[in-house]
Amino acid sequence: FFFQAEDGIRDAQESRGLGDVYKRQEYMGIIRIPGTDLAAYGGKGLNDIQILNIHQLTTTKSLKGHTQSIWRLEWHTASQSLWSGSEDKTIRKWDIKTGQCLLNVEADDAVTSLKFIPKSDILLYSLISGVIVAYNTTSNKEMYTLEGHRQRVNDLEIDLDSKTIISASNDKSILVWDMKTNQIIKKVESLSHNVVGLEPVSYTHL
Repeated sequence: FFFQAEDGIRDAQESRGLGDVYKRQEYMGIIRIPGTDLAAYGGKGLNDIQILNIHQLTTTKSLKGHTQSIWRLEWHTASQSLWSGSEDKTIRKWDIKTGQCLLNVEADDAVTSLKFIPKSDILLYSLISGVIVAYNTTSNKEMYTLEGHRQRVNDLEIDLDSKTIISASNDKSILVWDMKTNQIIKKVESLSHNVVGLEPVSYTHL
């Protein structure tokens, strides 16, 4: 897989800059709403989620509830709901048709990343402290935590084929976790920059 470092896109094995540099200065969440002409975005300094018509480039709705910056958004297909993680130490579930907040989950710290395990109701969220939390959105209960990073976790990816969770952090490391044991099975450490994003790549298509 490739990861987004502060100074550009890098290969996890080679850890070297590749082509044009995209430097991510601000933490931001933006996603396309599947099956619609809409996208949702938040970001540093934005307390409200903005719903954007991507063809007309107009804001159709603002989802109000967070009191600090919105750092990550995630769409849950099964429940057709939008989820947001914020600096205000909460995670919210939204109905984008009505703009109503359906659920407010209180976290222990600022929420920096969200990722649903595919084909499940389990939401992984990470904290600025470096802790990753698994949360069951059906029972609305915390299931377990993953502790290994020393600073904020910026991104999470799930690989169902290998049954692993991959996390990227400001501690200049990438950790790979076994989903069955919740243990770290691989580390990519001492990278030259903070890792702010992950993107899986199928080498068979390169």
